[in-house]
Amino acid sequence: VKGAGLGDYWRKDLTLSYPTATGAFEHGACPKTDDSIEPPPVFAKDLPKIASLGFNSVRLTLSWSRLEPKPGVIDQPYLRRIDQVVGWARDAHLWIVVDLHQDGWSKYAYTRGSCPPGLDPTPGYDGAPDWATDTTLPFCTVHGTRELDPGVALNFQRLWSNAPGPDGVGLGDHLAHVSAVLA
Repeated sequence: VKGAGLGDYWRKDLTLSYPTATGAFEHGACPKTDDSIEPPPVFAKDLPKIASLGFNSVRLTLSWSRLEPKPGVIDQPYLRRIDQVVGWARDAHLWIVVDLHQDGWSKYAYTRGSCPPGLDPTPGYDGAPDWATDTTLPFCTVHGTRELDPGVALNFQRLWSNAPGPDGVGLGDHLAHVSAVLA
């Protein structure tokens, strides 16, 4: 079952679509969120409902952009929010499948201005932080397929080649560190 409410998804204003403090979700609270963003956040009441339907696991998508908003800086409140959801799942006897997720590289990989002829504008999606996103190539899709976006391809090449981030540490090394912290 997909339970994804901890991702950092693109919006025109680039802000989060849900509260980040664990206190906003305590005692069964379901704070108002932007329901135009899919998927919705995870609430305490969701996990027992999922278990009651016979499921034994939930895929929990997370975003590198939230885990490491600045090079080398791990967002502790986000880790507490992850821990909160994992605790709810444990209480409901559900396993969590952690998904450090991305689509189209990042919410920061979006069209700024116009696209060259034959390419279409694209919104951002989710994944890498702003500081890890190179915007030298325009983010424009080929027939609406974000995976064929030249800017997205450039950023993945930078990750796989472990190009240095703004702090001089390789992007792959940053992602490996984030994964280790998460583990």
